[in-house]
Amino acid sequence: MMLKVNRNVRMLSLVVLVMSASVSAVAKEDRPKPEWRNWPLGERFAIAAGAFKPSIETEVRAVSTGDINPGAAISFERDLGMKDSTTRPLASANWRFAKRHSLYFRYFDLDRSGDTISNVNIKFGDETITIGLPVESYFDIETIEISYAYSILFDRKKDLSIGLGISFQDIQAGIRSIDAGSIIKEDLDVLAPLPTFNARFQYAFTDKLSGIVSLGWLAVEAELGEKENLDGSIWNSSAGVRYKAFNNVAFSLIYSVFDVDIDYDKRDLAGFIDYKYHGPVLGVDYSF
Repeated sequence: MMLKVNRNVRMLSLVVLVMSASVSAVAKEDRPKPEWRNWPLGERFAIAAGAFKPSIETEVRAVSTGDINPGAAISFERDLGMKDSTTRPLASANWRFAKRHSLYFRYFDLDRSGDTISNVNIKFGDETITIGLPVESYFDIETIEISYAYSILFDRKKDLSIGLGISFQDIQAGIRSIDAGSIIKEDLDVLAPLPTFNARFQYAFTDKLSGIVSLGWLAVEAELGEKENLDGSIWNSSAGVRYKAFNNVAFSLIYSVFDVDIDYDKRDLAGFIDYKYHGPVLGVDYSF
């Protein structure tokens, strides 16, 4: 846990450093502000934070390579007693460094644990937990996405952009149990870098109120290292509205859907991880 906290701190510190450098560069500009900077969608830089309340569905199967009886997939909500809904913070930033060119950053993490009595036989890795045994579990996701977008249409009312990005999915999962005094445990750690294709449309109804729809998708098959292969797909979509209540402060309400399917073969383990979280995001951003 300390390792993950330290990694998060380093990543967020790097983002703050990049943002600070960008803000400093913008502040030093001597050129007159271009016309598009006065448009409702023409903010140069925005930093946002939000409260995300997703419903969560998680299925995992991890077995020894070549196992002739892999067993059923484990539902972490149904079989391991994890909550299927929670509220987590979400952070993002975007920088329009030229009229038609933008960079986006998004960060989200979701740490969950469960504690229950097994009502099914659970097979995970090389271990099997039989019905009636106590079982503890955890499933942690850390998502970091960085993307570039080009506005193929950008005027006072509309911004239609397409772009490419990469979404890092750091997934850690594990189970624990005790059977006749013997400890049963198995852990899984997968880092999946998934490139994405993104499309985004914003429309300014008024100078203060705008709507946004976005979609990200890609499928990839890759060899990450010796005896480590990955085949995955990712869907990331959202739709909502943003209201600029003050000169530099806006509030937003967005519904977000995130769906990841990963098939993997790592050393002596093979299996898949499928998870989806979807729900509303209430956010606030500062822009200039």
